Amino acid sequence: RGLALFTRAGCASCHDGLTVGGQKYRKLGESIALGTLTDSGRYSATHDPADLFVFKVASLRNVQLKPPYLHDGSIKTLGHAVRLMGRYQLGVDFTEDQVSDIRAYLSSLTGRVPFGADDR
Repeated sequence: RGLALFTRAGCASCHDGLTVGGQKYRKLGESIALGTLTDSGRYSATHDPADLFVFKVASLRNVQLKPPYLHDGSIKTLGHAVRLMGRYQLGVDFTEDQVSDIRAYLSSLTGRVPFGADDR
C-alpha cells in the first residue's frame, strides 16, 4: 500500500532510480510555498534566480536511519517529513494511515544499497 500511494501521490517523480532520489534538484515548496526559508539553496552557488530555494532531492535509501530530515535538519521524525513533503511538494494532505503506509514502504528501503548505486 505504501509503495502504491508513494507512486500515485507523485513522490516517485523526484525520488526515483536505484537510490530512490539523489539525482535531481527541485524547488522546496513546489506546490505550496514554505513560510520562511533562510537557506537560498543552489542560488547561493549559481546566483541564477531559477535556483532560488532549489535543493538536491535526497536519496531515500536507508532514510529511516538518517534523521533529522530536510536540507537543514529541521524535521526530527520521518512521519513529519512525509506529511510536510506531501503538503508542500505535492499539495496532498496525507491521513495518518497514509503516512503510516508510506513510512512502512520507506522502511523497506533499509539495507545494503544495490551495486552500482552510491549511498548519497
